[in-house]
Amino acid sequence: MVHTVTVTLHKNIDVGKRDCTVTVKQNGEQLGTLTFSKGGIEWRPTRKWRGGKNEIQKTWREFDGLMKSSK
Repeated sequence: MVHTVTVTLHKNIDVGKRDCTVTVKQNGEQLGTLTFSKGGIEWRPTRKWRGGKNEIQKTWREFDGLMKSSK
């Protein structure tokens, strides 16, 4: 099983309101898209519409809590 992760960043390294996008693929098939910005982070599985029930959106504080609780 081969995972490919592609990161698309804008000219500035400092993340602002504009989304940065990470595309995640497994064996050449896209699994989903991770986007992050100043406001938070979200995971959208492939072929799902923005705002759909499968999309996961978290503020940075919520994401921090989630990562700490999964130890």
